[in-house]
Amino acid sequence: MPPPMMTLSLPDRITTRPNNKNKHPGLPDLPDKPRRTSAEVAKAREKAAEQQRQEEEERTENAGAAASIEDELMLEDQQREAKRAAETEARKKTAKNVPLQTPKLVVPPVNQQIERTERPARNKSKRPLVIPSSDESDEEPESQTKNRKRSRNDDDYGEEGCEESEEDKTSNDEDVATSKSKKKAPFGREDIMNLRKTNPASGTPDISAKRSHKHVDDASRTGNLRKKKKGSTPSGLHPGWDKNKKNRSSANDDSADKENNTDEEDHIVKRYGGLVEDDEIDDVERAAATKKGGTKRINDDQVECTSWLSDTLVKIAPNPAVPKTQVEARNGDKKWAKRHLPKVAQDEFETVIVPLVRLKAGTLEPWDLLKVEDVQAIVDDVFGSEKYSVAPDGPWMNLVNARLQTWRHGFVTAAEFSVNALIQAYSKTLNSQEDIARAVKYYLSKTNDQQTMVYQWRDVHPKTGKKKVMSIGFLSAQTITRTLGIAHIAKFPEAIVDFEKERPVGALILATQAVEHVFLQWTTGEFVKGTKQFSLENYGNTTKFETKIDPVTRRKTVHKSTVHRFTHFIETIEAKFNDNSWKAILDEANTYAPKRSKQKEAKTTEKASQFKNVMVIEEAPRVKFVAESDAESDAGSDT
Repeated sequence: MPPPMMTLSLPDRITTRPNNKNKHPGLPDLPDKPRRTSAEVAKAREKAAEQQRQEEEERTENAGAAASIEDELMLEDQQREAKRAAETEARKKTAKNVPLQTPKLVVPPVNQQIERTERPARNKSKRPLVIPSSDESDEEPESQTKNRKRSRNDDDYGEEGCEESEEDKTSNDEDVATSKSKKKAPFGREDIMNLRKTNPASGTPDISAKRSHKHVDDASRTGNLRKKKKGSTPSGLHPGWDKNKKNRSSANDDSADKENNTDEEDHIVKRYGGLVEDDEIDDVERAAATKKGGTKRINDDQVECTSWLSDTLVKIAPNPAVPKTQVEARNGDKKWAKRHLPKVAQDEFETVIVPLVRLKAGTLEPWDLLKVEDVQAIVDDVFGSEKYSVAPDGPWMNLVNARLQTWRHGFVTAAEFSVNALIQAYSKTLNSQEDIARAVKYYLSKTNDQQTMVYQWRDVHPKTGKKKVMSIGFLSAQTITRTLGIAHIAKFPEAIVDFEKERPVGALILATQAVEHVFLQWTTGEFVKGTKQFSLENYGNTTKFETKIDPVTRRKTVHKSTVHRFTHFIETIEAKFNDNSWKAILDEANTYAPKRSKQKEAKTTEKASQFKNVMVIEEAPRVKFVAESDAESDAGSDT
């Protein structure tokens, strides 16, 4: 006999080999993604760190901007509060001088008082319990009661299930929120409060910075939820129990009203529907409808008393005369115009108000706007105290700012004329484009102190020794004085041109900036209109925020600094410019100012001769920069 063969048990089903578990027949086999090198990993980390640093700087700048805005609003609130306190104090003083008058007590006549009729008190109706009759209880099958109980249980179970699902959702949301908050601390309110210069406690805070408890919405609460009350035994009367009952009048109706209305019911024919006869009016139908509605007739005494009460009441209603928007205040116009001013002020606005406004703006820092108090003081000096009120968004401030914008752009036009006159004066030496470009480059070059430029001095001569050039006459160059005379001094009549008390410091700096703006357009030897505008963004002071991290405490701090553009010369002008210096500059500027027509001069002089006093606002101290001429420094060294 042959030896028995060993039998193998076959598997129940066909399986895949472990090596082929990730293989997909019919699809291409893609190679695995290669691992990154250490250099690539370091580069990716540096890129992520740089992006995070940029985001931190952006958030810090935004916080600094928000802090500066809040500081400005806080200062404005303090100014308004001080003004309101002053006005309140003034009203109290005036009220003390006025004798007090005892108010008269108005008492209504006896015959106009409301008579209250005594009526029986109404008993509060009580809802009797429903006691089902034996017939109804017997007829109701048991299946209905079981179904009703089962439906109530299902409803309760559904509500509980919904509550559990909501709890699960809220718990999941809280887990996600906590995981996100652990990754990165938010840039909160405390960082903005640290950047502020004013005390936020002096004003009215919008929300408390720190709260003792955390606000939790009702939807996110997981416990102590009030469950819906289960159904109880119904009480009251069955609906439709009085279906067959006839409508009757109330038993508590006043008998006196019935007696008063009997006479009217006798001669009034009640008729509902249909057309009214030719000789009748609709009073018949109105009386019948009123009677059916159950309204009560008011006696004559009650009518008189009611009218007296309505006269004494105060009704608050919106005032349709007050405009709701600025467009309505301008009568549909998009911008404010001179016709929106009072008629008396329209004629004197251009001849009196605008020159005084320009004169005031010339004494302030360049690119500073006039405040409401400044314009209000000028209007009060011209038209009388408290005759016209100046609002921040009214026609006075908008028209004044528009005129000042035109006045500042006039410095650029005057500077273009001054630079052209300079090139024409030296036309023999500046006869080519290369020569003009070389001369402009020389005017824009730095002097010995590396703080000023050549075009800002009246005379710059070569000198032997340590210093290459000798500069004399700061901000008194011919181009600057000519620009000052054309753009500023020529705009005023002789009656108000008095710069002994208030020097045109801001106007002189604007003239200097305008000359530099025009020189930059001549750098190629030909005048090319540049894209850089003569505006506050390009020539005004800017605020810079710098973020620093303390290496010891690892705490981030933000330093706020102001980048001064030509305003650092104000301290030098106020300290070094004496009366003789100002007299030389203003006299030379007057020679270049165009002469005004006699007719226009007479109109302006007659109205503006009495308005010479303008308010002076002191600014905060700044970094002092002293610009001395070489002649003064040499004289000091010799002594």
